Amino acid sequence: MQYTVYPTCYHETISDLELERRECSDGIYVSVEQFGALMADSDEMIVYRLRHGEREAYVHISGTHQGERYVVLAPPWVCGLLGCGDELVTVERAYPGIGSRIKIRPHSTEYTQADDPVEALQRAFEAYSCIAPGMELPLMVNGRQLVVDVLETNGGGPICIRGVELEVEIQGEVVAAAPETEPAVPEPEAEAANFDEPMFAAPVHNPRFPGVGRRLS
Repeated sequence: MQYTVYPTCYHETISDLELERRECSDGIYVSVEQFGALMADSDEMIVYRLRHGEREAYVHISGTHQGERYVVLAPPWVCGLLGCGDELVTVERAYPGIGSRIKIRPHSTEYTQADDPVEALQRAFEAYSCIAPGMELPLMVNGRQLVVDVLETNGGGPICIRGVELEVEIQGEVVAAAPETEPAVPEPEAEAANFDEPMFAAPVHNPRFPGVGRRLS
């Protein structure tokens, strides 16, 4: 079945806080009319593959919208990955194997400020249903968005990670980010001496002292 895909921000009622959280997931919104058809004969979460030409993304349905019947609202990273614009996208069920290990490369080190960085990453991945090598994913870690590259999965391809205890391997060592420091305030410059003013007064003649002397100012 084919749908038009737009970013999640087009949802009519979703709050800004919820929107930020949903953008760091692979959850999509479908119309109320299509929800029953897509979820027919299943009481459990289903993984779907969105295909646009040779590009594809794996998602799950996280809710409904009140818009047009054949419109899907997806996180911005999904829209960017598919590169579809207003073109139609094929939506079909996918059946990835269950996996429990992935290897990632974070784009920044803010996550290392968490008490347990690896556990923080594991919790962030709970918003996802399916992971595949080559994905560039946004994660919500400690209230901040972190982008990671998925380098490997233990299935060698897409794996379903829902309901499993995920093992996350980070490429390279986990190095704590340096704490932010206040910028140094420069010392005030000493006032330069004014050499244009004379240090001594003009010569003064004293009849009690032969010669010429100078009076200190």
